[in-house]
Amino acid sequence: MATSKPLRPAVAIVFGFCLGATGLAAQETELRGTVVDEEGSPVHQALVTVQELGLRTSTAQNGTFEIVGIATGTHEILIVKAGYPNKIVQLVVRANSPSVTDLGTITLSAAVTQGGVLSFVGTVIDEKSGNPVPAATVSIGETASTSTDATGSFSVSLIVNDPARAISVRAGRIGYLPLQGSVEVAEAEQKITLRLALEPSPIELSEIVVEGESRLVPSYMIGFYERMRLNNGTFFTAEEIEKLNPPRTSELLRRVAGLDVIESGALALSEQPTYRFSSGGVLGCPEANLFVDGVRVLPQSFGLMIQPDRLAGIEVYRGAVTPAQFDVINRGDGSSGCGAIVAWTKPVELEKGPAPIILGAYFGNSLGSSQRSGQRFGGHIVLKFVGPVELVPGFGTISEVGGRSGSAWQLLVNFRGRPLGALSPWYLGGGFTVISRPFEGGTRAAVGAKAYPMGLTGIQATLGSLQPFSELHVVNLTQPSAADINLLFGIGVRIGGS
Repeated sequence: MATSKPLRPAVAIVFGFCLGATGLAAQETELRGTVVDEEGSPVHQALVTVQELGLRTSTAQNGTFEIVGIATGTHEILIVKAGYPNKIVQLVVRANSPSVTDLGTITLSAAVTQGGVLSFVGTVIDEKSGNPVPAATVSIGETASTSTDATGSFSVSLIVNDPARAISVRAGRIGYLPLQGSVEVAEAEQKITLRLALEPSPIELSEIVVEGESRLVPSYMIGFYERMRLNNGTFFTAEEIEKLNPPRTSELLRRVAGLDVIESGALALSEQPTYRFSSGGVLGCPEANLFVDGVRVLPQSFGLMIQPDRLAGIEVYRGAVTPAQFDVINRGDGSSGCGAIVAWTKPVELEKGPAPIILGAYFGNSLGSSQRSGQRFGGHIVLKFVGPVELVPGFGTISEVGGRSGSAWQLLVNFRGRPLGALSPWYLGGGFTVISRPFEGGTRAAVGAKAYPMGLTGIQATLGSLQPFSELHVVNLTQPSAADINLLFGIGVRIGGS
C-alpha cells in the first residue's frame, strides 16, 4: 500500500537484448555525432534515441555517440539530458546514403522556465540510518523515471506545459515502504532539489525447495527460483555469485555468451559500462536495455552501483523463452523476443549483519622536510563508529626521521566520513597522532613522544574484498608553517559483513 514514506524493494535489473536470427537490413547507416552545450563544452551521458526504431545510446565523456543499424527512412533523433530542453534532430537515410552519417556538433540550449523543462536532482536516504539508498527507483510526474546511483543521488528532467503546478513524486526499493507524494513547483523555478527518505519495511520469508533442499528465501525471490526450475534460461544464484567472486557485476556479465561488456578507462571505476551484442548490432537491439524493479530506466542510471555482494540472483533468457514480464518490445519492427538479463539485489535487511572490519597496510613518504619527516610503514584497522562515521586506529614506524638514521614509532587515531555518501570512494577525516622522539639535537634522547593534531583525505577503490587506497595526511595542524604532509599508499582487506 502506498504511503508518504519509502518502500524497501530489492532491485530487479533487466537487460533486454535481441538474440534472434534476424539479420541487418539491406540499407543501413551508422550514426555519429557530438553533443555540446551553448558554451561548446561536451555534454556527458546525454541519452540519444532513434525514436521509431527504439535504438539508443549515451554520449561519452567527450560528448560523442555512435548508433548502428539505422535503416532506410525518415527518423527523429531525440536527445535528452537533465537540465536541458529535449532536442530533436531529423535524419533521412536513403538507399544511396553513406555507411556512416555524421550529424556533426549538436548544441543543447539552456533550460527554460516557462512551460519547458524542469530539472529534478536529489538524494534518496534510509530514514532510520541516514545512509544513501542506491538503486532506488524515482519517478517524477507520469513520464520521467530514473534510479539512484551508488551515492543515492539522482537527476532527471521533466517536460511541462504549465511552469507552476504540483508534480507527483514516487520512490521505492525492495526492503522499504513505497514513497508517494507531490512537490509544488513555482513559476520561476527550473531546478528542484529533493531529499527523499525511505522507511525500512520487514521482508517476508517463504519456504521453497531448491534442488531437493528446503530453504527460506525472501518472498520476492519465489518467482526467481520457480523460473529456475523450468530451466529455460541461465541462472546465477547468490551462492554461485559469491563462489565466483567477480570484482564487479560487469565481470559477471562477461560470462554471458553473445554479450560484450565495453568499459572506458583502465579500471572503469568512473564510467558506466556499455552492454552491446557480439553480432555488431541486431536491428533494434544495439545495446542492452535496463530495468530496475521491472521499471525501464536509462542505461546510465545503472552505473556501478550494483556490487556483486549485493546480488541475490541473476537470470538470463534468450528469444522466445523470455518470460512475458521481461519480454520487452524494443526491436525496430515493434516486435519483442529480444531476451533479457534480470538481476535481483538483496534488500537492505539482508545486506546487514556483523559490521565488517577492514585491515590495512600502508607505505609512503613525507612531501617535505621536518623533524617528523621520513619513510612510513604501518597498518590500521577500520571500524564502524556511529552512523556513517568510521574509527581508524593505526600504528607504524618512521625511518630516517628528520633525515637522520634510525627510526621512530607512530600511533594514529582518526575519525573519518564520506561527505558524498557512504558508497563514495572519497573520504575525509581527522584526529591525532603520537610520534616518539628518538632524536634530540642529533643524539638519542630519553624515551618520549609528542602528540599532534592531524587531518586526512583519501580515495579508495573496491575490488571484491580488496580495497586499494591512497591517503594524504597533514600533521601538526595547529602550526601550519611547521605542518608535515605525508602521502601514503596501501591496501585493505574487508573481513566479515556483507
